[in-house]
Amino acid sequence: MGWLPTVLIFSGDISDPRIIMMVSLTSLMFFLGFFELFRSLKKMSYREFLSYLLFIGYIKIAFKYIFGNLHFSSIFRGKGVLFKNRKTDGD
Repeated sequence: MGWLPTVLIFSGDISDPRIIMMVSLTSLMFFLGFFELFRSLKKMSYREFLSYLLFIGYIKIAFKYIFGNLHFSSIFRGKGVLFKNRKTDGD
């Protein structure tokens, strides 16, 4: 997920700094979450591990609602709530 803010900034499609900041902070949250998960995997119980997986699933559902799909090409086609009114050349 760390590539997404760079793509959004340099693609020229999104100029709103709030969106860029939201995606950057979300990428940082993902990185820190996975780092903490793998760091504490040795001393984690089965129930704690399942709660981490459930939290990651909720984040993924939220991204699907906002961006439409987690695939790279669908993010810029305007399939999600965030880009629903944006016009594209290909559609």
